[in-house]
Amino acid sequence: MKENGIRHILARVNHPQTNGKIERFFGLLEQKLHLFDSVGEFVHWYNYVKPHMSLNFDELETPYQAFLRKLPAERILGYAWRWFDGGK
Repeated sequence: MKENGIRHILARVNHPQTNGKIERFFGLLEQKLHLFDSVGEFVHWYNYVKPHMSLNFDELETPYQAFLRKLPAERILGYAWRWFDGGK
């Protein structure tokens, strides 16, 4: 996480205001997992297909689309360049 500039923020135990999103994720996982062949398939659906009401729901935005929208343009171009350049 540190290498990627991600700061791990610990939540208080039994604090639904902080843990609500992850608790909702696991609740939805329990509810929908039988519809998928694997947890990975569910996670792909959750991030790339399922629109989230907490995002731009009028545009049916997914978490991946929100991630791209919030990235600075130079980062997106850097990712694209590495992809076209074979990951070098």
